Amino acid sequence: MFRSTRSFRTWAAGCIIITVSLLLLTHIILLRRSSTSRTSSWQTWLRRPRAWTHSRDPHHSPISIKNSEKFLTFLPHSGLHNQRIALINAGILAGALNRTLLMPELNLGTATFWRPSHQLSERLAHCPGSPNEPDSHCYDYRDYVPVPVDQVFDLTPLHELGVRTMQRHDMNDDYFLRYWGIDETNEDKMMYTLKDDVRYSYQIHDEMSVPNATLEQFQSRIDLQYLATRQEPFLMFGSLFGSRRLALTRTDLINIREYLRQKIGIKHPIVLDKANDIIDQLGGANNYLSVHLRQGDGRFKKEAKKTIGQIRGALERYANKYEQQEENNNNNEEQALIVKELRSLTDRTKRLKACVYVQEKYRHPNLRLVYMATDTQNPHEKFVDLYDKFVCLFTLNDFPDVVQSIHDTLVDVDPYLRDGNLLLPLVDGEVAAKADHFIPTPKSTFSGYIRQRNTYFHEMT
Repeated sequence: MFRSTRSFRTWAAGCIIITVSLLLLTHIILLRRSSTSRTSSWQTWLRRPRAWTHSRDPHHSPISIKNSEKFLTFLPHSGLHNQRIALINAGILAGALNRTLLMPELNLGTATFWRPSHQLSERLAHCPGSPNEPDSHCYDYRDYVPVPVDQVFDLTPLHELGVRTMQRHDMNDDYFLRYWGIDETNEDKMMYTLKDDVRYSYQIHDEMSVPNATLEQFQSRIDLQYLATRQEPFLMFGSLFGSRRLALTRTDLINIREYLRQKIGIKHPIVLDKANDIIDQLGGANNYLSVHLRQGDGRFKKEAKKTIGQIRGALERYANKYEQQEENNNNNEEQALIVKELRSLTDRTKRLKACVYVQEKYRHPNLRLVYMATDTQNPHEKFVDLYDKFVCLFTLNDFPDVVQSIHDTLVDVDPYLRDGNLLLPLVDGEVAAKADHFIPTPKSTFSGYIRQRNTYFHEMT
């Protein structure tokens, strides 16, 4: 009897040991699988270790590259907000490929043209700071003002996603030789270059199963899975500009793109400070309607009349909707009288104060407080009809003290600025982004930026 009991206990103990061993083995296998499988949740990026940003010393000797360290970089062009689109695209790729994003400086000056990679690289290396006559091939670099990315945009959202960043401080031909020891003898092993010979050369796809029908205006496709197989320390892209440059179908990457579009905003302290000054004079954030009317250059200049018509129509529709939301709206005659009185106030400062005051009481569509961001130098002369229709319409020019303080920004305050004029469009955008409703200029990337920031502003309030 005792033997059988002892045997049973031995057998039971053995079963328990075997069961526990099997459970541990299964757990280890599942952990290994999960570590190598692709996640479909973008929030996992937020759980990655916080990334670092590093600024290379321009006079530093070449450094060795760790075996595990790989980089991704690109060539910048166009205006500031087009550069921001390229930066976001590059950040998504760097994160997906686990590469450090080597960021070219931003140009705060006049927008430059897109060119094929070899030409763009040559212009970036030689044109900034050179004599730029009207017939010079460097003419569009006549007002090129390179600034480190983190002096303008807040890179915290990228770092929170685990994307590592490093600032590139010059675009000279010998940059990779001086900093990284890359020359003709080892370039093929050290760098993989994606040539950008036409304006919309390549579109990058996150899934190989997606058909080429999504290419639209792009000439060819590059698959993210293919880029992941490249073992060269550097991936060198030409242009990465374009809202459709990345053909994304993965939910995690789509959400990351939207996250970065909304959260990567201006961080320059002078811009934020002066924008807040104007917002306070407008009665505070959410107390006004904003509009962006671009017409100073390119096709926007050609389509100026059409754009003004579209903006005016949108303003009228929104203003009428604003009026209908008011339950007690039986004092139209009184409100019409207020409109007339406001028109008689030629002092813009006094009119602004009066307009802010009447927002709390009256809902007449023509009394709606409107802030208009625009690149037009003399908006009062250019938009007479708009000013006549909307008596509480104001632009940056209506805040001369703020504008003058920005003009007076000195080099010792911001060593990257030649003058404060470069900050004026950024202030314009920040004020417009804090409105209760925003009306954009169609197809403008600056409008796109303001809309994204306005959406984020409302999500946070």
